[in-house]
Amino acid sequence: MVGVFAQNRLALVSAAFLVLFALFCFIGPLVHSTDQVHTNLSIVNLQPGSPGHVLGTDGQGYDQLGRLMIGGQTSLEVGVAAALLATLVGALVGAFSGFFGGVADGVIMRCVDGMLAIPTVFLLLLLAAIVTPTKTTLVVIVALISWLVTARLVRGEALMLRTRDYVAAARSMGSTSPRTVLRHIVPNSLSVIVVNATFQVADAILVLATLSYLGLGLAPPQTDLGGMLNDGMNYVYNGTWWLIWPPGVAIVAIVVAFNFIGDGMRDAFEVRLQRR
Repeated sequence: MVGVFAQNRLALVSAAFLVLFALFCFIGPLVHSTDQVHTNLSIVNLQPGSPGHVLGTDGQGYDQLGRLMIGGQTSLEVGVAAALLATLVGALVGAFSGFFGGVADGVIMRCVDGMLAIPTVFLLLLLAAIVTPTKTTLVVIVALISWLVTARLVRGEALMLRTRDYVAAARSMGSTSPRTVLRHIVPNSLSVIVVNATFQVADAILVLATLSYLGLGLAPPQTDLGGMLNDGMNYVYNGTWWLIWPPGVAIVAIVVAFNFIGDGMRDAFEVRLQRR
């Protein structure tokens, strides 16, 4: 599987980029220390290349390079955590729904279909308006709208796997239904779960950026890439391009990288399954 993934150059480049970007976000502040809490109105909107400010400053006097590190940290933390939570919930719900079938499956899937029918932006605005935006609440909000697709995918796998001989053998030997699901259905759906989780990270980062761009993200001085983009749009007519391009390019690059990695992992799992 690793060899097949390594043959996908776009996936390898994307993985290397994400590693470097993570080092930039989490190790960078130790090297390039900046004050991202207190405003400094004497150095507002300095251009890139100014002394001590490689990417300039924003409208509150925050160093833009340091801001990009902090914003990237938040986006990666919330995106990955929300994707993991959504994948866990979706995988368990889908596995149990597909395994049991019948009325329980019908009720669960109709609930999933109903939630999928609600416009995502409307649901985001509703949830974000109810709770106070923090990292934890943003993780929960993003996960609440992200687990639905995972549940449908894993449910399809469970419907197929529950008819396999090893599942029937496990049940005939006295294995309980929850144990059968956790020991046989979920592990054998791992390829679908892992690949979908990769795409879920990209989607979660986009959802977080959307929330922050709409002004429903973290309260200042905290920020993320979407919040930086929202702040930069306030100065779009002043020619301060450095407030828009760095966070915008970072969002696009991260999302594209995770999608390329997901494609590579999907190919790797499919080849492994074919060899089996």
